[in-house]
Amino acid sequence: MTTEDVSYDILKSKYDDLQKQVTRFLSVERSHARTRDLLDQEMARFKIIQA
Repeated sequence: MTTEDVSYDILKSKYDDLQKQVTRFLSVERSHARTRDLLDQEMARFKIIQA
């Protein structure tokens, strides 16, 4: 392996790790958005009950 190959492999590995982190972040973000929407729906129901 040449220095260029090693540098590419390191860069590719870091890119793959970053891609996994982004994927996990987006998954958590979607989950939080769904939870927020459910909580908003529950709050709306309680407001109707209390009115």
